[in-house]
Order: sequence, then structure tokens, then C-alpha cells
Amino acid sequence: MRTILFRGQRVDNKQWVYGYLSISHIKKGDRVFIINTTADVAWKINNEIGWQFSNIVEVIPETVSQFTGCFDKNRTRIFENDLMQHANPFEKPFVVNWDNEYSAFTFNEGSTGYSINDKSFEVVGNIFDNADLVSF
Repeated sequence: MRTILFRGQRVDNKQWVYGYLSISHIKKGDRVFIINTTADVAWKINNEIGWQFSNIVEVIPETVSQFTGCFDKNRTRIFENDLMQHANPFEKPFVVNWDNEYSAFTFNEGSTGYSINDKSFEVVGNIFDNADLVSF
């Protein structure tokens, strides 16, 4: 069975949280939440949106990334927007993106011939925390 998992940076402190995705449509615009699967589940009252689980965390929408279902050579989960480095140190890191044409997660440089499941790659960061490594 395929694991459906998302991550996003918290609005309040930019820490990464992992879990299920939830989008709230309210008058002020869409708000994006991750139902944190690692937090203790408890109910609490929130004055703005009423009763909620305490493990629901608001995240910055632009940082939400989906788990690809693949792992790098170190068994690290590969997420959309991750930076992948090939064993060849002279190659720049690749960004993992969703490609609608192929209905698959791919590198931003599709002509390389590498597969996202190629075990010679490792996750070296992501485009949000490591913007200095990104070259578009």
C-alpha cells in the first residue's frame, strides 16, 4: 500500500511537521493545515475555528510537499521540493517536482536519465531551507 504523507512549515515557528493535509475554506481565504501524526491527539477549543484536534497545525501553504513514496540511498523519505544530490560531486542538486505530463515525481532536469528511485542519490535539503543550493 502506498503511504500518503505531507509535510509543511508551521506558520508560527517554521518547524517542519509531517502528517495528513487539510485545507480550510474560510472568508479570509484558504488556510492549510497538517494533521500532525506525531503529536498527541487531544481536543481543545480554538476561539477562531471552534473545537479542533490539538495535533492540527497551520502551515505555510507554499511549503506543503507530498511524500513521493521513494527513499534515497540512506532510506530518507523523498518529498516533493527536496534537493537530491547524485554521487557525482560535480553535478548540481536536482529539485524533485510533480510532472503532470508523466503523472510522476521527476527531477527538474528530466534529460538526465536518472530515476527518482536511483539509489545513488541522497536528499541534501529542500528548496525552502536551502535556497542557496537551488539553481533554476
